Amino acid sequence: MEVANSKSAVGKVQAAETTVLHVVQKEVKGDTTHLLERCTEVDASTKAKYTVKRHNRDDDTSDDHVLNDHTKLQIVLPESLQKKDGYVHKDALFGYPGYNVGSLQTQLIYVNGTGCEDFPKGANWEPPYALMIDRGDCVFVDKVRRAQHAGARAVIIADNKCLCSDLDCMRRTGDSFCEIVLPYMNDDESGGDITIPSMMIRKADADDIKKSISQAKGVSNVMVKFDWGIPSPDGRVEWTMWHSAWDEQSTALLKAAETIVDALGDRAFFTPRFVMYNGSKVGCDIHDGVDPCGNMCINKGRYCLMDPSPFHDRTEGASGADVVIENLRRKCIWDIASKEDPGVGKKWWRYVNIFADECNTREETFMSKRCALDVMKKVKIDVGAVEECMQPFGPNLDEVNPWLEADLKEQTALQLLRLPALFVDGVHARGRIDASGIMNMVCAGYGIHDPPAICSCSDQNNMALINCIKQGGAVNGAALGGGVSFTTLVFILALAGVAVASAGFVYWKRSQRQMRDQVRSILAEYMPLEDQSDEMDSMIGGTKLHPAAMAAAKSPRGYMPTNGFVLTDDDDRA
Repeated sequence: MEVANSKSAVGKVQAAETTVLHVVQKEVKGDTTHLLERCTEVDASTKAKYTVKRHNRDDDTSDDHVLNDHTKLQIVLPESLQKKDGYVHKDALFGYPGYNVGSLQTQLIYVNGTGCEDFPKGANWEPPYALMIDRGDCVFVDKVRRAQHAGARAVIIADNKCLCSDLDCMRRTGDSFCEIVLPYMNDDESGGDITIPSMMIRKADADDIKKSISQAKGVSNVMVKFDWGIPSPDGRVEWTMWHSAWDEQSTALLKAAETIVDALGDRAFFTPRFVMYNGSKVGCDIHDGVDPCGNMCINKGRYCLMDPSPFHDRTEGASGADVVIENLRRKCIWDIASKEDPGVGKKWWRYVNIFADECNTREETFMSKRCALDVMKKVKIDVGAVEECMQPFGPNLDEVNPWLEADLKEQTALQLLRLPALFVDGVHARGRIDASGIMNMVCAGYGIHDPPAICSCSDQNNMALINCIKQGGAVNGAALGGGVSFTTLVFILALAGVAVASAGFVYWKRSQRQMRDQVRSILAEYMPLEDQSDEMDSMIGGTKLHPAAMAAAKSPRGYMPTNGFVLTDDDDRA
């Protein structure tokens, strides 16, 4: 009997872990229908009822427009293709949307292919132009990279599947498969060199545009306009970054962002927000003799994160609860520090980045409260005030924490797509999120309200950006520049060479580690899950999730993006 009970307890814990892996999916819509959106391709016949219910919603005021309310895609010519509110689309999560240029109007050329091979060098394409490329056969990043190398200023990906809600498209094409939502195009971690914007449009719209181009006497008769808008109500830009204390990309971005925040001063108002899982939605707060989620949560299962260890090993090192507690600590440090300089919080930035150097390097130091206390004292933050602010919290404390509860509710409402996530004047950033991306968006938010001098640095790449800001802007940097001796130049170049070589080695080692983690994680998805099968089936109504979606849920970063992602563009996988 004891053995049976033990096996049952282990099964419950395993089921809870599996459930938490998918909590973000349930958070977005709160129903099993939305879980199916993670499977890009679904059998149309099994979605007949769903399709009928959604048919009347298939117009230019759909959810896709809401998610892209800051960008607009419109056909200027021919007028017959114009739509009242522009074309429904999804911006890619790589490249740089043109926030700093505002809009781009150019010829649209259809290449009649998937863009998985280099474009012909002798093509009679007069710049500037945008390219329309078909979805399929290779990853989105590869398509856009080839278009960028061919000289394109922007890319439109034509979807190759009808939406299940578009019955006309289904009838016209006779397709047996459809997709419930237009997916986002995710980065495969190789898109750092892409600088042009890209987006995906619906198959039905793409077919109409292709038909018009096919009737053109020249290369194309279609003129397209892209608009990227950031509201600029006044001379101060408000921006928010959603992140987590144990997240490699967030940590790197915070280091660069500190320089930007310091230079902008009170011309910008920053607010940090923190992600977590709502454990109460997936049974983590149910205690029937077994702690379902263990050390993933605090406050008796209310606020949870996955274990930061490789493969989420909960038996050693820092726990998910440790990450939630550090997020809470940072929330309180911000509340206290920002009272001295609202919207800037210099002490908070110092704490976060010193903590990254001294405590974030190993799980043992990360989970050590002593390390956090030492950093707070070094930055001269009132430790007692922070401890008081953090209450109530604890593993078995059955109470609501107001700070965490507020972020949890806001996170759910915003349908966050990734980590870190950036909002500028209420606009959810698409494209690549890095120091240059922050600078572009924040400076675009000033509009006509006399942008700070450092906004002249907004077109700099990440390597040159910080130096440009420290010099007070591109103009000041040029004015300060003088003659440099040959010896000094040689020394600088040699130093740069060593730095690049060192950085390359570190990046290679990290890539190897991440690749091993990801491969093992994906392979783990195909291992037998006998103890969890019943619980998983009941959780998602008997519908199996796509293996890629499950692999993404086990990301070593411990936070799963949500809502219609597609990493690759291979039809066998997407």
